Amino acid sequence: MSEMQQGKEYKIPPRKLIKFFEKSRNQWKAKCLESKKLSKLLKKALSNFLVIG
Repeated sequence: MSEMQQGKEYKIPPRKLIKFFEKSRNQWKAKCLESKKLSKLLKKALSNFLVIG
């Protein structure tokens, strides 16, 4: 790991990198929340099915 560079100069301006990473993070969070909602709904549906069935 000694090859890690500190303070590396990127060709892309930091403001663009920040915007890109924020957008990526927000999309990931939204996807994760949707998956959690679906999982919760499916668990409830299965629970109700087992109680009724």
